[in-house]
Amino acid sequence: MKYKLIIKPKAEEDLQSAFDWYEEQQSGLGDSFLHQIDLAFEQVLNNPKVFQERYKEVRINFTDQFPFGVHYKVESEKVIVLAILHSARDPKNWKT
Repeated sequence: MKYKLIIKPKAEEDLQSAFDWYEEQQSGLGDSFLHQIDLAFEQVLNNPKVFQERYKEVRINFTDQFPFGVHYKVESEKVIVLAILHSARDPKNWKT
């Protein structure tokens, strides 16, 4: 089954914020971060149900090189990215 990736506006804000922070630390590091997120998206699209369901049907795929997780739900043929959070953040607060 082919899944469609939908990224919620809040997740896009999370992504932009993290990118900006990494770029401030070192030029090009933001691009490396985005590459890791793209790989996480690809993994999720290839097999969205392989990642553990953590809370209320929300699953998380953690990146390999950065301490971030892609928080998403699977709804029929869609993967809906709800948040992209640093692993130190409490995932229960993703709605806020």
